[in-house]
Amino acid sequence: MIFYSAFLTVLSVAFLISNRLQDQENLAQRLFYYIGGWGGTIFFSRLLLMTISGDEIDLISMLAVMSVVFFCIINRAKYIFKIKYENMRKHNAGSKDSQKYYNLTRFTSYGQVMIIIGLILILMIILIGIYNGRISLL
Repeated sequence: MIFYSAFLTVLSVAFLISNRLQDQENLAQRLFYYIGGWGGTIFFSRLLLMTISGDEIDLISMLAVMSVVFFCIINRAKYIFKIKYENMRKHNAGSKDSQKYYNLTRFTSYGQVMIIIGLILILMIILIGIYNGRISLL
């Protein structure tokens, strides 16, 4: 778990560096950048510190937060790939680079679907636990 948490922390920092905000970004892209980047870095750093110190981790809440962070990261990546694809298509419609960015855009769309399905499953587990009395909200 320590290695996994360290890897995700480094991955979040790399996301912050590689997907910098531009001046013309809309509010949704800014939120995806800050939640996925800074929120992910803080959450995964805290998770790393908790695993090093041996603290108890609530698995369901950890998975729910990870799903939200990964959803924001994948939405930001899809936006970046779509912009790069459109720029490549303007200059060379049939180039390998434009096909590469088109494939990356499609791949991130599949990732979005998988994350949404995972988040729905996590929420179903939480609701079933609340209904059966095994998870209390207070």
